[in-house]
Amino acid sequence: TACLSTGHVPASPPPFTGFGGVAAPFRFAQEYTAENVTVREVSMLCPKPPSFSVVETTIDLVHAAFMTGSLTCTDLVNIYVDRINAYNKITGLNCIQRMNPNLLADAAVLDGVLELVLSGNITMPALLCVPLLVKDNYNTMGMPTSNGARALADAMPVRDATMIKQLKDVGAIVLAKTTMSEWAFSIESIGSMYGVSRNPYDLNRYSG
Repeated sequence: TACLSTGHVPASPPPFTGFGGVAAPFRFAQEYTAENVTVREVSMLCPKPPSFSVVETTIDLVHAAFMTGSLTCTDLVNIYVDRINAYNKITGLNCIQRMNPNLLADAAVLDGVLELVLSGNITMPALLCVPLLVKDNYNTMGMPTSNGARALADAMPVRDATMIKQLKDVGAIVLAKTTMSEWAFSIESIGSMYGVSRNPYDLNRYSG
């Protein structure tokens, strides 16, 4: 389960400081097994379920909740933010690295679009408030594109990648950027920018 919404967008974590003497992030140690993490850590972080369950949800279910008025775009992104806060770092998952700094402002704009939908003035955009996790080699306005490399830690794009723009144009919202293998050169999800990321379904495996 996820924590209740707090409305707080966490700051991006500091960049990975290098390989020398920092072995822990690269070990699939016993304390990072899914069973130990779930029992010892995560179960204590989220004592109450959210108003809408996002686990394995679908676009249709999200949009149906929008239409009943039981969920807003701001509600939805906050639920995802809470799950990121709960699971991403303490479990060693380390897949989400940069939150969209304009996330709540973007959600508020889309809530305005939702109001027009509910009033019957427009039809529902195909991907209205569908949260996107963007691999860090796709240019996304307002967020660096590092390609998993410290050399590009501050590389700010001047425009969205074509794919990102097209998704935004039909209502999608960028939630965050994810880790990736440095320069996309391997399947082991290790890079100088972020360290190592793990598979959310099995923390003893790479995310690929």
